[in-house]
Amino acid sequence: MAAAAPVLNLINKRLWELRKKLKRISHMDESHAQGKTLNKEQEETLRSKPYVVAGIDELEKIRQPLLSAVDQEIELTPMRANDNMLTRTHERNCCLTSDYVIDDDAAGDPLKEWDLDVIATVAGLLISRPVNLSLSHKHSLE
Repeated sequence: MAAAAPVLNLINKRLWELRKKLKRISHMDESHAQGKTLNKEQEETLRSKPYVVAGIDELEKIRQPLLSAVDQEIELTPMRANDNMLTRTHERNCCLTSDYVIDDDAAGDPLKEWDLDVIATVAGLLISRPVNLSLSHKHSLE
């Protein structure tokens, strides 16, 4: 629940703002009921009362389900990271072991972990370019 605190803080802040606005609207409504005339801005604010009440109700309804969803998302994150690591390890092992299955006539040393790191680095350089580069992506690749 600690990781959901930013979400809860956001909801609570918005609820506080809406309740504060509702309190102002209630004061305006009381003043209007006592015969005080309202300016145009106050009348518009008074007409927004149903929307403010609906906003408060909606935030109160979604607060607990949203917090539960955030907690579930947080629980899933390590599993996703673990799945990515397993996939990466499996792919690297396949690359390293496939080098042993090729013919003896093939030239060169078997692949090492370092070779795969270099390939990954070069691939990263190929698909990205410096932010302030004046060349197009096509020209920078050339």
